[in-house]
Amino acid sequence: MHKNTEQGGFTLLETICVASIMFMLSAMFVGFGSHRIDEIEFEALIGEVFFNVTQARLLAHDIRGRVEISAANNVLIFKKNLIRYKSIEMPENVQVYVGNKAMTSSGEIVWNGDVSASSAGTITLTNLDTKEQVQITVAVSTGKVTLYE
Repeated sequence: MHKNTEQGGFTLLETICVASIMFMLSAMFVGFGSHRIDEIEFEALIGEVFFNVTQARLLAHDIRGRVEISAANNVLIFKKNLIRYKSIEMPENVQVYVGNKAMTSSGEIVWNGDVSASSAGTITLTNLDTKEQVQITVAVSTGKVTLYE
């Protein structure tokens, strides 16, 4: 009787090479994926802020009262008749600024019972990781809210 002494399979060197290639490929995909997740989170934050600014404009008209937007300690603050009704806290990698478009003087955006702003301004969101900057402006005469990317 003849026994087959050769065993099939991979050598240790082949197994290490395949494992190394798989590790390098997975590391590349994870790196690309996390960057894209950061971009998506920033885009979602922009959408949330823009939506709430447009809602603040409509709220001022509906209640015929004062609605204002300001920022403090990296939190965007919405007030209705001087009482805070909403806050949006920024992630660690995002900085918020409320003031003029050139970012030389801070302030607040105010509506006094109408859709036209009595104190216009710009909300600037800066992603500190990607250096991407987005501005949401409110025009003084019309109160129109515009997003500049």
